Amino acid sequence: MRPLLVTLFALLLTSVISGQPYGFLSWSVEDGLPQSQVTAIVEDDRGYLWVGTNGGGVARFDGSRFVVFGVAEGLSDNFVRALSVSPDGVLYALTQRGIARLRAGRFIDQSIEGRQGLFSNVSGGLNQSVEFVAGAGLTVTLGGRAYRLHSTGKDGWRAEALPERPTVTGELRLEMRNGRRLLGTRSRGLFVLNKDGSPAAHYTEEAGDLPHNHILSLYEDSQLRYWVGTSGGGLVRMIPSGLSHYGVQEGLGGNRVYALHAARDGKLWIGASKQGIQYRENGRFARPEISDPTKGNKITSIAEDVAGRIYFATDGRGVAVLDTSGVRSLS
Repeated sequence: MRPLLVTLFALLLTSVISGQPYGFLSWSVEDGLPQSQVTAIVEDDRGYLWVGTNGGGVARFDGSRFVVFGVAEGLSDNFVRALSVSPDGVLYALTQRGIARLRAGRFIDQSIEGRQGLFSNVSGGLNQSVEFVAGAGLTVTLGGRAYRLHSTGKDGWRAEALPERPTVTGELRLEMRNGRRLLGTRSRGLFVLNKDGSPAAHYTEEAGDLPHNHILSLYEDSQLRYWVGTSGGGLVRMIPSGLSHYGVQEGLGGNRVYALHAARDGKLWIGASKQGIQYRENGRFARPEISDPTKGNKITSIAEDVAGRIYFATDGRGVAVLDTSGVRSLS
């Protein structure tokens, strides 16, 4: 059996029977595909499938055969990184050397101001894209940096660098009521991101905004306050007027805040530094009058059920359940 180099989905039967299975049809260089490494696939408004390859240019597929477009058909380079179709049906191809648009069966190279510097890092991997964003026009991403392209006339564009978006690993995300997003990182502090992913604000230890740059937990309470747990800097409350810090001096059990939960009764439950169950209410930190089975273990998550029972998941001692009658352990 030949290797599956390009795989496309197709219905095995046209029956409308519920749960109809899907099968696979495969095409390779033996079927006319110009190169076996496929980097992009898009469909145009006429139903043609356009395939970008890593060295073989662009191929148009009509369901039975491939028609190849390469350097001889106007592409500046056969190493295609991304493809996009505009709302008016124009195909754009991003290659290692620039952007081209298809017109009357040929690709026309697009002139972009600052072209040399703009495309200097395209060959270093596949972290590139070209797409049409609703209401924003043509956007190209090169090496992780996004640029908005503005038309300067026929086949001419001017590139505007968009605000750099944070690219971090191990982050915590929390959707905000205003459509923005909180992004907590392991070493770069706290970001507030706009809807398009660009930073609206950045809080760090170096700037004096945060007590620590490692964020362990994020939570929004019913009063639209945002709570941030840090790894060594205690608890941070975020409201429109600014940030407030709470640590052991203010009564917090420890400065590593692993888990947070705002209960329906207004209490903010906290798991900090293996110091057991704690809550904040009316501006004060307190502990329930119980024999705490979680103490000495990290509380990794806190949740509440419809009856108001609070559940504390631990790292090594199961789950503790707290209600009006006391606490019990689920091992």
